[in-house]
Amino acid sequence: MSSTTPLRTDPRSIEGDGIRALDRHFGDALVRWARPAADAETAALLRRIGTLLSAELGRQNVCLELAALSEITGSDWPPPERILELLAAHGLLRSGDAPAPLVAEAGRLYLARYHDYEVQVARALHARAERTLGAVRDDPAQIAARLAGLFADDPGVDVNWQRVGAAIALDRALAVITGGPGTGKTTTVTRLLVMLLEQAGDAPLRIRLAAPTGKAAARLTESIRDSRTRLLDADLCTPEIAAALPDAAETLHRMLGYRALENGFRYGPARSLAADVVVVDEASMVDLRMMAQLLSALDDDTRLILLGDKDQLSSVEAGRVLGDLCAWTEGHFEQERFSPAAVALLDGLAGYDFAALADPGVPVLADALCLLRRSHRFDAGSAIGRFATAVNEGAGRMAVEALEADDEDLRWAPDPTPEGAVAAALSGHRAALECAVQPGVEPARALDALAAFRMLCATRGGPLGVVRMNAAIETGFRREGLIPPGEVLYPGRPLMITVNDYGLGLFNGDVGLVLADADGTLRVWFLGPDRVPRAVRPTRLPRHETVFAMTVHKSQGSEFDRVEVVLPTSPGESASRLLTREMLYTAVTRARTGVGLHASREMVLQATGRRTARSSGLRDRLWPADDRA
Repeated sequence: MSSTTPLRTDPRSIEGDGIRALDRHFGDALVRWARPAADAETAALLRRIGTLLSAELGRQNVCLELAALSEITGSDWPPPERILELLAAHGLLRSGDAPAPLVAEAGRLYLARYHDYEVQVARALHARAERTLGAVRDDPAQIAARLAGLFADDPGVDVNWQRVGAAIALDRALAVITGGPGTGKTTTVTRLLVMLLEQAGDAPLRIRLAAPTGKAAARLTESIRDSRTRLLDADLCTPEIAAALPDAAETLHRMLGYRALENGFRYGPARSLAADVVVVDEASMVDLRMMAQLLSALDDDTRLILLGDKDQLSSVEAGRVLGDLCAWTEGHFEQERFSPAAVALLDGLAGYDFAALADPGVPVLADALCLLRRSHRFDAGSAIGRFATAVNEGAGRMAVEALEADDEDLRWAPDPTPEGAVAAALSGHRAALECAVQPGVEPARALDALAAFRMLCATRGGPLGVVRMNAAIETGFRREGLIPPGEVLYPGRPLMITVNDYGLGLFNGDVGLVLADADGTLRVWFLGPDRVPRAVRPTRLPRHETVFAMTVHKSQGSEFDRVEVVLPTSPGESASRLLTREMLYTAVTRARTGVGLHASREMVLQATGRRTARSSGLRDRLWPADDRA
């Protein structure tokens, strides 16, 4: 290769923080795949490209933006055109049907399989959005009356968007219901399922409930059961219909029949999942690969309903599918728009005059989206609500003003220290620990006390990270005499499971509490989806860790009465990537009544001003530029 552009041949120098052994191995493999074999200088460039592309996947990016190479690495690169020429010359770029490890498209470089995932997901979502199922066309007046009964108008609210979301889901093979915490996503889908069961009559309706993690599946199970109880209490459905509602949710891996030994799934393109309705909760946590697998496993007539908060943290693997899918709402939050066909349908079903919202330029995929706006967890005018809204909108100055208002529900420590954070955590956890150390305490009471408070940290490492906070909190309670000296397993120790154990029914993210029976025997108690505590012997526990404090990511989907949120004081590169508005928004919206924020003004502004940006072409595939104009 001949080039005047200087190259750094050691892949470790590309991005020292975050480069894994796996990334370097892939860089070496790319050189070995080159045909014909590359000379030393070309091999160095190929190795850098492969290493960086693999590292970008590790950072949850689906592809590598070639135009941003110099910005990503802080070093010079040849022009993108020259890089692509070299990759093609050595048989590394897919062309036609010829197999190759990489694909280039629109200035993006992909591992071939991730390009395929992206294309599959976009095509499948478009196809499902276009497919109507006819469930509302036989007797629209009767269906409209039933919708109005299940989703009554609230005083002072112009549109009940839960009713609109249910109407959308009744009509088509894809519905995406998104909204912040407490906006009623599970309530909406439960009442929708009631209508579908009523329409099915005596015919069996195969409903599957799923979520990305075991913890999220357990929460969905609990929420569906609570919603069913409220429906019966309000006399909104018959006992027979309530009994027909699904009783339990499962992980996506289990629903799709993941086989660990084969690293594959039972259900996919070659074998469809037997289901008429599939509901996926916490869809923001579903990565690109899993979404591709799910969509490939569904029959055309299977109704897919995705629930989630588009503004929460995204998946821990590559992609930001729900965020990309809901991109349409970003420019149309205040003024919802639908296609004329959708408006005609919704006018009749939802009972609102949507004529002003009709727009022939609206793509059909937009008709599948419903954004729930009203939170029942906290009022938008409350201190927490104002701060969360400011963070979500990237309004740093407004976020700081909300903190400076000195509201009792939103306390701010602008000069955070480990000592101050630990003191706040000791205060927050003390009542729960004092309850838990009593021999023979009622497990449900102790677990409820534990669930009232949690410390949430942005990072695992660092002076204000989860590891040091948990150790310092434990030390503090030992000094107070609430934890026996030298004991690793003690009454009142909160534990979080870190791996799935299907045999025990314990999943990554489940939180338990060590309690002593009246005779002093220690057991670890967990609250099941049915809200009934169950005990596990400590010797049977899968891998776990202390959880006085947890990362914000692990808290996703949880609710607590109060939280203490801790941001790092001087983030390094890895911590800086975690400081985003999605992280801060997710953290503060875990609380029902009170938030304490330990963060400097600089860190608040940095987090608020930085969105999660994941390199991907999915948004452009779902929403071509003309559609977003």
